[in-house]
Amino acid sequence: MNLTIDSASRSAEDLMRSVLREGEEIADEYPLVFDDRFDGRIVTARDDEELLSTCAFLVRELVIGPSRVRVGLIGSVATDPEHRRQGHGSQVLLKAEEELARRGCVFSLLWADEPQYYAGRGYVPIGAELNYVIHPEQASLLPDCDSARLAQPDDIERIHALYLAHSARVERSFDETRALLAGPGIETLVTERAGRAVAYSCLGRGGDLQTVVHEWGGDAEDVLALVHAHLDRQSVRRPLFMLVPAQAREVREYFELVGIRGAVGVLGMGKLLDVDRAGEILTEVAPQCTVLALAASEPALRVSGPSGQIDLDGPNLLLTLFAPKLDRGVVDVVESQTGLELGALPLAPFVWGLDSI
Repeated sequence: MNLTIDSASRSAEDLMRSVLREGEEIADEYPLVFDDRFDGRIVTARDDEELLSTCAFLVRELVIGPSRVRVGLIGSVATDPEHRRQGHGSQVLLKAEEELARRGCVFSLLWADEPQYYAGRGYVPIGAELNYVIHPEQASLLPDCDSARLAQPDDIERIHALYLAHSARVERSFDETRALLAGPGIETLVTERAGRAVAYSCLGRGGDLQTVVHEWGGDAEDVLALVHAHLDRQSVRRPLFMLVPAQAREVREYFELVGIRGAVGVLGMGKLLDVDRAGEILTEVAPQCTVLALAASEPALRVSGPSGQIDLDGPNLLLTLFAPKLDRGVVDVVESQTGLELGALPLAPFVWGLDSI
């Protein structure tokens, strides 16, 4: 079997379409992977000329307040149904992880339809996102939406600026924002004042996010008015889901005030790729600690504080830094064993819907 890394090929795209989209188009959803202007790559596993399995990956920088973390996004893992349960998917996944580690990524991140499969390959749930369900009959609980309109090409520069104002995001260029907004099935609304957009909201994207408000920017009241507008514009009345980062305090408080309920979910599943950089992140947020990488078959780190030490393997190190649902369980254990004060942990990275692959 031959494993290769390349830009997108027609055969890989065809396999992803067949396995993941029942033959429907997929490339337009992920321009950062399939458009040659950007840096996404495809891993393929072939036996002679026959394509057995494939996946996509993309190197990104996560902005988490003052911190920056290089991460490798993995998506569109697809194996030919005639060649499943032979380890081909695991091999393309491992090849992607090795390449991401070579490119300086601290961890890989993916969104799993089969979490048990990825758990068996070293992945753990990490991060947090809040998911709110807004029913059509609750539209009146949201601010009025008189000034909402569809976004136009001239709005993209302002939309990009509003995106960059988020304290938790994926770093993104203007050209990337423009390409992502052109994806299939996206309704982007803006609110305009004094001739410029002051808020935006994206509903829908391809096959995965059809009823989800998955990216937005601007003041909370303006954004929620745009969600109101999305509800009003529907030809079929149905609930909408809204993804909200932990940092969006004003949006969360508004929903709590009016009685719109939400649930805390995980950001995705992650696997540690660079134990040394993970140790650097830990000392950045907790300068009083010392860390030592352990010589072991799997990545591990010894964390020492004023009253003791603890050894953390890759999964537990990720759970310390980026705990799922902001659960401090592992952080509390580290504090109790070492005497460290880790009030800045866990960190809360966020990947907006347009950036997922």
